[in-house]
Amino acid sequence: MENANYPKMYNFYKSLDKSVYLICYHRAKKENFPFKVEEIFPFPDDCISYWNEYDGEYIKELVEYVSQLKNKTFLYHLGLF
Repeated sequence: MENANYPKMYNFYKSLDKSVYLICYHRAKKENFPFKVEEIFPFPDDCISYWNEYDGEYIKELVEYVSQLKNKTFLYHLGLF
């Protein structure tokens, strides 16, 4: 489903000229995005239940992951794509 912002953001994403690191749904496929995805840091299916149970652990893992990658572009997308 598209909203009024969708075409503008899609065109912006298509114009990105660098690879991004993506924090998103674990079933996402790199090739489905309109930009080059270097790597995906996954989030599980039931994100609300997962967050309620493991929020601290996920944040620790995410901070550790991000801290190893200097001067990189990160995007997050927690919906289906």
